[in-house]
Amino acid sequence: MLTGLVFLLVVIIVGCSDDNESLFKPGNLKPDPPNSPTPRDGSSNQPRELVLSWSCSDPDDDSLLYDVYFGINYNPEVSFPLVSEAQTDTFYHLDNLDFREYYRWRINANDRHGHISRSPIWEFEVTPAIPVLVDYCLEPDLPVVRPGESFTACYFIYNPCDFDIQLHLEAYWAAGFGSGKINPSEVIVHVAPDTNWVTRRCTVDSLAAPEVYSFAWGFFWWDMRPYYFRSDFLLYSFEVIE
Repeated sequence: MLTGLVFLLVVIIVGCSDDNESLFKPGNLKPDPPNSPTPRDGSSNQPRELVLSWSCSDPDDDSLLYDVYFGINYNPEVSFPLVSEAQTDTFYHLDNLDFREYYRWRINANDRHGHISRSPIWEFEVTPAIPVLVDYCLEPDLPVVRPGESFTACYFIYNPCDFDIQLHLEAYWAAGFGSGKINPSEVIVHVAPDTNWVTRRCTVDSLAAPEVYSFAWGFFWWDMRPYYFRSDFLLYSFEVIE
């Protein structure tokens, strides 16, 4: 009888031990939040075609599926459009993004146990569509001119937009403490989506002689957004003689 009671007690103790072990055994954990976004959060000057990428891990080494939310949304409380669901890749390709636009995105990581981890909301800005100065010239080069004579300044400009841009050209001169505008000081031209020569003849008038002047020739432009950009001015020199 005593032997039977001892055996029963041992069974109960072992059973309780097993129950306690299962009670405190940790269950499956949810994935870590997606992190390390590319482009970096808050970055600017991003191209119109790029690849979103991120990193993510799971404490239990579970395989993960990702939902990609992406769009233009200025209200963080409103959900973004779901553009890819249950993908295995940690990257997503984008193209035909709009110039000068802010985009926001986030990632959901899902494991096979139904756990979901959400990333923060990240954002980036696509680069402005800025005309590119490919080449320039001054004709004649380093001119010697008389008051009332003229010379020509040229730009070789590439327009990266898929629409015409309105380009304003300006010219200034300076000598010593004086400064002013070359006549005509401003001209408006339209530059098509291509590489274009933009040429303007400038007249030297009301300038003292003899004197060597610095000549600055720059451009600014805008479109219907509106968006405004001003170039750095290019400097030349010319001499006004009697």
